[in-house]
Amino acid sequence: MQGLFEVLCAEVEAHAGAEEQTLYAELFALSQDPAWVRHCVVEHDATCELIDGLSGVEMPRSVWLAKFDRLMDCLERHLDEEESVTFAIARSAISPDRAVELGDGFEKLKGRETAAWGKRLWQAHRTSVCPNGGLRAVAESRPRASGAAATDGGVTAASERRKAHRGMASRAKS
Repeated sequence: MQGLFEVLCAEVEAHAGAEEQTLYAELFALSQDPAWVRHCVVEHDATCELIDGLSGVEMPRSVWLAKFDRLMDCLERHLDEEESVTFAIARSAISPDRAVELGDGFEKLKGRETAAWGKRLWQAHRTSVCPNGGLRAVAESRPRASGAAATDGGVTAASERRKAHRGMASRAKS
């Protein structure tokens, strides 16, 4: 379970960082009202805070699973919003050629972000545990438990805050 959680952390962090620097930055620049983009970045921050609350903290399994369930609900809601709202906004605002450029940029940035989170661990788990890849594969395999506003500094500010926070957390643990 710990291995899957580490894969999830790497996937979420890499995805969020790359997405904010490509798609969200583009939508922010093109938008008359960037409130939706800010909402999405705030959701990324909230998700990463939930991950931080589960990382390296000793707690009873039932408590951890309940918190993990909350994290997965947050991720699933965000993915649904992206698929129904964000992508519709992107299709109306971004040309198909530019969308391809952004997609290529996303993949490159995600690769770099993934490397920063421990590429060997991520790749090993992704191919052995999630051969079809992606967050949904991890989310669908999860056990069920019972029972930051963005700044005007742009969408990358949230990504930079998370990177700085993670760096401090890593140094504190070592």
